[in-house]
Amino acid sequence: MMTDYENRRFLSVRTPEQEAAFETQFKVTMDGLHTMRDPEGNLLLKVNYVNGKREGFLQYFDKTGALQSREEYKNDVKHGIDTFYGSDGFPAMIGQWVNGLQDGIIECLQNDGKVYIRSTYKDGECLLEEDPIKDNFSVESILLKGSDRYAGNYKDGKKSGQGTFYSINGDHYEGNWKDDMYFGRGTYYFAGGNRYEGNFKNNKYFGQGTLYFKDGNRYEGNFKDGMYFGQGTFYFINGDRYEGNWKDGMYFGQGTFYWESGEFRGHRYEGNWKEGGRSGQGTYYFKDGSQEKQNW
Repeated sequence: MMTDYENRRFLSVRTPEQEAAFETQFKVTMDGLHTMRDPEGNLLLKVNYVNGKREGFLQYFDKTGALQSREEYKNDVKHGIDTFYGSDGFPAMIGQWVNGLQDGIIECLQNDGKVYIRSTYKDGECLLEEDPIKDNFSVESILLKGSDRYAGNYKDGKKSGQGTFYSINGDHYEGNWKDDMYFGRGTYYFAGGNRYEGNFKNNKYFGQGTLYFKDGNRYEGNFKDGMYFGQGTFYFINGDRYEGNWKDGMYFGQGTFYWESGEFRGHRYEGNWKEGGRSGQGTYYFKDGSQEKQNW
């Protein structure tokens, strides 16, 4: 949200020096209701002053005369209800301020008047964000709003506890947070169709989890820093699978590959792997029960 000065600079065609002089004039010499217009005569601002301080309402307008926002002041600081309007003229956000800090309920509204985000503030800190119409809030409507969105709990001003994050790219995360990062149990849904369910640490897959691919493949096992690491099993959609050790997302160490399709169905290889390929000693088992020692 823009500050008062930034907002006025955005609306005004005055230079910063003219703006500073204008602000000084307002505070020193003005009482009562006053307006500000651009050189073309368009109304930009209405404000009430008492003894050189903003008192009561302040309104900003665009160059078409449409109301952009209405703010309430007491003794020159925000105190009361703020209302910001969308380009369609409907309220887009309504919030409460006390002594210059957001305090109470702040609601973001769709143009049909439904609340899609409700935040609770105390002394300027967001304590809780809720999504009253989550079941009716589509990813498409989020993308149309052109920004990421979070609905959930906060601690010390950071996302902490349970929460849901919707990204403008279509991804979204549901689960636990700590210090603004995915942490603990959660599910990450990719816009492309993949999905991860499991544990996170500092925004990365960490510990036990399952990664589902939209093509039907999946990995179940341990992760470290977002990569397959330690014991895990990769299931291929054709029935083949690898069970064993991983490092940096690749077969590494002892593991077994099972062929469950094609001409090698019923065969398996048990042995050592390195960087995704067979390496060192291993045993190849044929479907007829025979076996062959191999060295790679």
